[in-house]
Amino acid sequence: MSGRVEDLQARGQLNLRNGRFRLVDAGIQVDRVGSTLDFERDSVVLRRFSARSGNGTLTASGAMNLDQLRPGEMDVSITARNFRAANTARYNASVNLDAHARGTPGSPRLSGTLDLLNGFITMDNFGERSVESVQLDSVDMVDYSVALYDSLGLDMDVRFNRRFFVRNRRYLDMELELQGEVDLLKDPGSPMQIFGTLNSVGGYARPLGKRFSLEEGMLTFSGDPYNPEMRVRSLYVPPQTRQDIRIWYVIEGTVEDPQFKYESTPSMELENIISYTLFGQPFYALDSWKQVVAGTGSNASAADVALDVLLDRVETLATQRLGIDVVRIDNTRVGGESGTAVTTGWYLNSRVFFAIQNVITDATPDTSFLLEYLLRENLKLIISQGNDSRQGIDLKWNYDY
Repeated sequence: MSGRVEDLQARGQLNLRNGRFRLVDAGIQVDRVGSTLDFERDSVVLRRFSARSGNGTLTASGAMNLDQLRPGEMDVSITARNFRAANTARYNASVNLDAHARGTPGSPRLSGTLDLLNGFITMDNFGERSVESVQLDSVDMVDYSVALYDSLGLDMDVRFNRRFFVRNRRYLDMELELQGEVDLLKDPGSPMQIFGTLNSVGGYARPLGKRFSLEEGMLTFSGDPYNPEMRVRSLYVPPQTRQDIRIWYVIEGTVEDPQFKYESTPSMELENIISYTLFGQPFYALDSWKQVVAGTGSNASAADVALDVLLDRVETLATQRLGIDVVRIDNTRVGGESGTAVTTGWYLNSRVFFAIQNVITDATPDTSFLLEYLLRENLKLIISQGNDSRQGIDLKWNYDY
């Protein structure tokens, strides 16, 4: 550096090799970081910046004007190929990027194209009716990342490869495979907006423990990036029915306020739709224990209240509305045949639990009884009575590590 204090000039070169850093929020480690900066009279020239994440690379080059060592206008080209941009339990992505950063460091603007090659995002509280927001008392601190984001301008074309998935697990097991292109826009001092439509080219939904294959899926963004309109239509064909029965599970509305319903061919009442989905039989042909789970009528039943929360929470609803302590519905395989196992149980006291399990693989259910006695906190005596191997006395020990 040379010159007067009020007019310093910098000349020289800065080389960085073998750098490494970790982005905790994104769950990635960026390594092999290297760069070459040339300091000239009125500018800083980025000859080359390079870094690796996962199996991919990111490179950049460009220049920024200097006025008495104060940063001015910049023009930087950024390219990424198969770069791992995120790797957490909630979201994961590998990307290609061709972009330009212009403006000033205090008010940058990024434009170009971003290709999401593969990955996923897991939705949070999708379908939950009430989500409580918790605010912790803390000392106010300046968040410089928020200030930088607020001053950022964006104009990006974001393209989704069909290997990118939207998933949900907590209230409805669902997966959508996305394809399409959206526009990502943001002006300095304004919130980010997304416009465009993404189509789902594959996926499934699993209400009531049955896999419904995707027929149609669409997410439409009209500004709000967190609350797109959606339409998902998935199909289930009950096996071993005497007529052609088709059942659709439909999700409409928005991500924050989804609406769920069933449709069928031929058109049926909800109790018959649930009956065919769970047991592959019409409601009138069910045994009484099945009608408790699938039926409607004067008493509050699972079918009456199933639409309250996604139609896939029959177990929880039955325990709350039918006076049954435990209801569990599982898919199972017996002797090479697939079927449905419905377990209903009651706590006789704090130590004794009684359950009835019905396994349905054909028209006649296979019924077994279960009695559990809690010997200790981690030790149970289990007495079971049923057909074939589903009977006997067992000790179940649980090791909490």
